Amino acid sequence: MKIGMKQIIESKRMLYGISRAELAAAMQMCERTLGIRLAQPDTFTLKELRVLAKKLHITVAELIGETQCA
Repeated sequence: MKIGMKQIIESKRMLYGISRAELAAAMQMCERTLGIRLAQPDTFTLKELRVLAKKLHITVAELIGETQCA
């Protein structure tokens, strides 16, 4: 069963103790916009995916579910 991007983001965010506010700030967006992106992950831009991956200590491929996360 494939894990969705939202679940990957939320699990890594919790693992590293990153708040939604902190994640939104790192992505230079408000928390509401982050919530919208999480509800519709296909709306993330490549730049946003790169920032997310770096902040969550994973690759973009892992983030979008193309490879297994550790």
